[in-house]
Amino acid sequence: MPFVRDPEEQVQLERLIPKAVQQESPGALEIAGAAFRQYNTIGSIASQERNLPVYVDDQSFNPYDYLTEEEKVDEVFARNVAIADTEDEINSVRRQRDQERNDREILANGGALSFFIGAGTAIADPINFIPIGGAVAKTYKTGNSILRSAAVTASVSSATVAAQESILHGSQIERTYGESAVNVSAAAFLGGALGIGAGKVSQYLNERQIKEIADSMDVEIKLAKGEDTVLSYGPRLDVDEVRASFIDELKVEFTGLAGNKLTRGEEKALRQEAKALKERINLVEELPEPAIKGIPARQAKKESVAAGKKVADQERQIFQEQLAIVNGRLSSNKVAKEAESNLSRLEQDIVPTEYQQRLDNILAEEQRIIELPAAPGETPTLGQMAQAERITPTELSVGAAQVANGEQVTGKVAKFLVKALSFDPLSRTITSENPLVRSLANTLAENPIAMDRGGVTAVESLIKLHDGKYVSALQAHLDQFKIYRQNGGKLKRVQFNEAVARAMRNDVSEIPEALASARTWRDELYDPLKNEAISVGLLPEDIEVSTAVNYLNRRWSKEKIAANQPDFEQRVAKWLKDEDLKLFTQAKQAQDDIAIATGAEKAKLQKVIDRAEYKQGMDLAKQDYIDIARQIAQRIKGSPDGRLPYDWKIGDGSASGKLNGTPMRGPLRSRTFQIPDNMIDDFLDNNIEDLGRIYLRQIAPDVELKRAFDDVELTNQIADVENWYSTEMRSAKTEKQRLALDKRRQSDIEDIAGMRDRMRGVYGMEDPNSIWHRAARVSRNLNYIRLMGGVVASSVPDVARTFMAEGFTKTFTKGLVPLAKNLKTFRVAAAESKRYGVGVDALLSGRSQIIADVSDYTKGGTTFERGVQALTDNFGRINLMDYWTAGMKQLHAVTMQNSIIDDLLKGKIDKRLSRLGIDDANALNIAKQLEKYGEKVDGVWLSNARNWDVPELERIWGAAIRKESDRVIVVPGQEKPLFMSTPMGKTVMQFRSFMFASTQRMTIGALQNQDHNTIGGLLMLTSFGMMSYAFKQWDGDREISEDPAELIIEGIDRSGSLGAIMEINNTIEKLSSNNFGLRPLLGVDSPAARFASRSAVEAALGPTFGSLLDTTMRVGNAGLGEDDWSDSDTRALRRLLPGQNLTFVRQGLDKIEESVGDL
Repeated sequence: MPFVRDPEEQVQLERLIPKAVQQESPGALEIAGAAFRQYNTIGSIASQERNLPVYVDDQSFNPYDYLTEEEKVDEVFARNVAIADTEDEINSVRRQRDQERNDREILANGGALSFFIGAGTAIADPINFIPIGGAVAKTYKTGNSILRSAAVTASVSSATVAAQESILHGSQIERTYGESAVNVSAAAFLGGALGIGAGKVSQYLNERQIKEIADSMDVEIKLAKGEDTVLSYGPRLDVDEVRASFIDELKVEFTGLAGNKLTRGEEKALRQEAKALKERINLVEELPEPAIKGIPARQAKKESVAAGKKVADQERQIFQEQLAIVNGRLSSNKVAKEAESNLSRLEQDIVPTEYQQRLDNILAEEQRIIELPAAPGETPTLGQMAQAERITPTELSVGAAQVANGEQVTGKVAKFLVKALSFDPLSRTITSENPLVRSLANTLAENPIAMDRGGVTAVESLIKLHDGKYVSALQAHLDQFKIYRQNGGKLKRVQFNEAVARAMRNDVSEIPEALASARTWRDELYDPLKNEAISVGLLPEDIEVSTAVNYLNRRWSKEKIAANQPDFEQRVAKWLKDEDLKLFTQAKQAQDDIAIATGAEKAKLQKVIDRAEYKQGMDLAKQDYIDIARQIAQRIKGSPDGRLPYDWKIGDGSASGKLNGTPMRGPLRSRTFQIPDNMIDDFLDNNIEDLGRIYLRQIAPDVELKRAFDDVELTNQIADVENWYSTEMRSAKTEKQRLALDKRRQSDIEDIAGMRDRMRGVYGMEDPNSIWHRAARVSRNLNYIRLMGGVVASSVPDVARTFMAEGFTKTFTKGLVPLAKNLKTFRVAAAESKRYGVGVDALLSGRSQIIADVSDYTKGGTTFERGVQALTDNFGRINLMDYWTAGMKQLHAVTMQNSIIDDLLKGKIDKRLSRLGIDDANALNIAKQLEKYGEKVDGVWLSNARNWDVPELERIWGAAIRKESDRVIVVPGQEKPLFMSTPMGKTVMQFRSFMFASTQRMTIGALQNQDHNTIGGLLMLTSFGMMSYAFKQWDGDREISEDPAELIIEGIDRSGSLGAIMEINNTIEKLSSNNFGLRPLLGVDSPAARFASRSAVEAALGPTFGSLLDTTMRVGNAGLGEDDWSDSDTRALRRLLPGQNLTFVRQGLDKIEESVGDL
């Protein structure tokens, strides 16, 4: 009896293995067409059907009704038509399937001709050019043979094939993960032939080999067997796990609430106190106050009665506030009793009746999302299957999270890893046992990790939004400078900047372009931020400019003050004395006017009199004004970057009235320092670009902190955290428990305060004039400009991040295709994202400096320091990193906006919006604004958010785009340890911020979002990491490894996908001489390529204490010593040169080094 296969398995095997049926051999043109469509990424994309289904619009349409019996058991076909809404879309899937299967059949029957033509089309794929080009270039450079080049190419071809497979998998419906796995694995060994490419390997394996690999790696076959897989489309609901999690969260809340329970004696005393307070409120009498003398009797009586009523109201208010506190404690006691009772039931594994319905709702919602909702005996519609594929269930519903009174990290493995790698304040606070801390951390800091309650629009994200104001002003300023130069202007950019600053203050200028620029700075940056500061109460509503015609923040030139301090003191002393004399004159006039003044005018005059009497009482006329002026000079010279808090209170910011140990004496602590600009203009730094940036960094954080918490210091929120721990400590039964709670309390408060101070730019701030501070800053800057020349090559994996976030199809159709079709429209859409500070690195150098830990805007004192700082400020454009980042961010922003807007206007809410701080209600509100104001031009959506009716919607929309942009194209935030924000930490841990950020933004994110895009993106990340490794090895004239294990480890390392894990591993390997770590475990002898040139000291203590000091001393000793200059001395000197590892500079330095060696 012949063996008969199961029909479903037969379809799967036919799809994987070419039919061994003898047919007429196809022609060369047929084979070329089929190979181009199957093996070449461009051909695969170009031949893809345009009307393939993307998602479900019409839930009532059941594609299953339109399938043949054979199609119903064809799992791949059924899955691809599952989300079809029309019969046309089903037919598109049929045509795509038939074309792919026909191509496979042609290639299977083409024999040797298929091999050679297929090799050619695979080699012609643009994605192959990087490794092949690098290998050929190296062959030419070293004089090796082309066969040697093929061997080198074999070592990197696995990276190429991995990238090809990611693209081919996204554009072909018949390609399986099994095939991709075989091709990538085999490419490392067969890549030397340069013709295997993507897709050829699997056709030359037998059926058993294909089946074994597919069974172990192909998602579809695993699903057919009912095995678990991270790519499973229908995960099963673990009822017990959800119930246990729900009970645990309830216990946390009830434990906290039960801690507020009063003893019987306490409760009785409070009830008696409440009764007494009520009686006292009723007994308050409204007795007239003593009459005011010197005014008419009738008016005196009226004011006396009114004053008495006011006093009585104030007394009642005091008693009412006390009563509210007592009643609050009694209410808390009632809740505590109920919580204690509920805890008792939970300990018996009984869910209280009033919470059972909530648990049932959670289970029902989980079941609805992850299970196919088909009735018994009925076949589910494929539209319902698509819903199960598309939606990723959260572990805890909003209701349960609210019961827990604090967000939790989604996913057990992710939560474990976050806690295990909690080097930073964000990781510690979002996993704190205190629910208030978790909630506060998510509101304060930009958290890239998914939480069970969805995200909120964090204060940090809103602070970043203000970057768009600066960018808008700066761009207009540069345009005016360009016009000025075109009109024959001779001033250099710095001089023009100073002219603009003076025009800002005085509203006049002899240079029309400077005046126009000044008005733009005022309209785009200064006035909007000032108005927001007033609206949140940060500045008084009646604030006036008394130092100039218009306000411009000051940055004092500490060098000019130090060089001319006697002159500065004389000017300030004269102004101080004149101000006091002016006050005394005003007070004398006020004494005459107050007798006839009334109301607010009278109060204002009295205030002037009181101020004068206060100063006269301190004998200010005899004050040594020079001494006060000297204190002001010391205050300025000791302040960061020559700035004073908000420019008006000279004593603000000095802890306990001191600055660097110097007491702020007498009136100086409260004195305003609004000396007119024209008196001290030559002591000011008037570079408008620097002043604008400082103004932004100083005002924007305080505005958003004040808006969110009503206090930039978070006083009330930190007090709430303290109270929570106090309650817990009262409930603790042992001293050990209380000590542990107190330690956690201290840690949580330090972390919250640390993140707050980082946002304000004041964390770890030390005396900027200290020799250590200045030396450390210069050292970091030198490390940046001498070691980061090749950073763009290291950033190539950024390409894969967009694919990982948006998916292959959407990145092409909603990003790359619009870019290719209409660059002008693409730029308009990218300009919208610039409004939120996205893709503006070419102007701000943000990401490159943050990664290099040189984003310190303090200007150096010496000419050398200023020169190094200027080179640092511009190096991101020299090494092209700023342009690269801007391009990557703009591509992602346009792709993301197109995708989300398309979905919103079709009634679908992108699941990540919740994580980005936009709930469903606001998503629908945004959709309404998009319907009204959005427009689509050549496939690119323009939101026109500036015109939206509700400004707050634009704020959360912009914050979401900025947050996702910084997550995808990784920009370090709060993920690094607090120590790394101190001068010492920045120096020791320089260049490691990216790896800490990658841990949360990539590693944890991948664990939380195990979908097709993530898996494909990780594959591409590793591929591009391998390419980066290959290029860096070629560029440094180092050998490219041919060991597949080493290639894969290098690819993972350089991709950043494991973040700090690989950084720690590499450091351990370096310190242990490669005896411990991942590479020795896998039998790889070579150390990490990134660490190859680092000493053990540099691996542990950073480049300053490693290569910079050591190399400088070596070069110095070689130049002054008696020994002859050696080749190693030349190489050491080279490593000290700025830009020495820029690719285009390296080649020239190689020639120079060879010439020196010959001498």
